[in-house]
Amino acid sequence: MKRSIIWKTAFRSILKNKRRSLLTMLGIVIGIASVITIVAIGNGFKEDMVDKLSAEKQKENVKKISFSAYNTSDMFSDQAMFTDNDLGVVRMVPGVEKIDFDQREVDGAQKGTLNFQAGPKNLSVTYELADKTTKELLAGRQLNDGDNAKLDKTVVVDELVAKELYQDPTAAVNRTFPYKEQLFTIVGVTTNTSGAIGPGNNDSLLYFPKKTY
Repeated sequence: MKRSIIWKTAFRSILKNKRRSLLTMLGIVIGIASVITIVAIGNGFKEDMVDKLSAEKQKENVKKISFSAYNTSDMFSDQAMFTDNDLGVVRMVPGVEKIDFDQREVDGAQKGTLNFQAGPKNLSVTYELADKTTKELLAGRQLNDGDNAKLDKTVVVDELVAKELYQDPTAAVNRTFPYKEQLFTIVGVTTNTSGAIGPGNNDSLLYFPKKTY
């Protein structure tokens, strides 16, 4: 049978049953639209879940693991519950790209690393939890006992961090440092003495009140 005859027969059939043909085409359009919508919702839900499960706003899925004590002796022990050997074991797990201590005690100070977004850059710096600070200031004030007592969400930042966020370090005072969907008010900017932001710089560039962080 010729193609022209097939097409003519098909169109005649459509014209004879206009209502049925219209409903059929409408059903096809609705079906395609439904599939597209479901796929879009699924992708959006996936991105939202990864974003919420992630500690940082990144493409990776970031997990934080904490120690839960099963008895009082472990709860009040001064011994480190996670060691470098533990981190070495986790690094061998397939799919793990990076692992580090969130906090550790260095020379009596509680320190850790965090990532923050400065424009298109994702920067990693060392932070320190302090009762108060006594650093050389470029602008603003030090952390004091009142910040801890009032549970103020304040932070003292290094001038390089302030520059990455607000270009002019002195303009960062009384502005915000966003971290973990929280906003900390920058009350002071310290003079940089440790060099550029990067993996080789382990000096503290951020200071948070102990009771607030």
